[in-house]
Amino acid sequence: MGTISRSLPFERGSTMSDGQYTPSDGQFAHLRGRLFAVPDVLHKGAEDVILRAVQNNSGGALTVSKRCVSFSTGGMIEWGSKIDGIAGTGGEICKPIDDYYYGRLSTILANDIFYVVDEGLCDILSTADSSLEAAHVPVQMIGNGKIGAAKDKDIVIGTSREVAATTATSVAVCVAVNPGISEIGTSR
Repeated sequence: MGTISRSLPFERGSTMSDGQYTPSDGQFAHLRGRLFAVPDVLHKGAEDVILRAVQNNSGGALTVSKRCVSFSTGGMIEWGSKIDGIAGTGGEICKPIDDYYYGRLSTILANDIFYVVDEGLCDILSTADSSLEAAHVPVQMIGNGKIGAAKDKDIVIGTSREVAATTATSVAVCVAVNPGISEIGTSR
């Protein structure tokens, strides 16, 4: 894990451009992939939440949701610093969009810098058939950026801290996100 700063380059719940203009691809390159520690004000956890600044490299505006995004595979320079969009299929190496955005921002512009949770507590949507009927279960991204119980040899992104309120529909589940980025999976 790299150096973790306590000084955010832009407020949590906003983006680097703050929606004032459309950034270009090379702007803010010095921030991509950097880690920042902030107090856990949403979940009141005892530990800080570690945020990773990433660039929206999806080619368009990204809708803010309690989902996971996959990392760009454009080369080693982009690894861990650019995202391709909402993670699509199970087994992708991903991190959840910082749940602090939810209700504060609706979209993240193309090429803008925003935060994902690299480590700590974060609410992530479950799949409708997630099988998260018990707390403290390892979870993975199943599809469409949503999580479910991990199976053998799956890319575990964290551990559920609560039971899914229902397994009939997608619901937000608090997850303790594992630190760092796994180096194995279908997107690497």
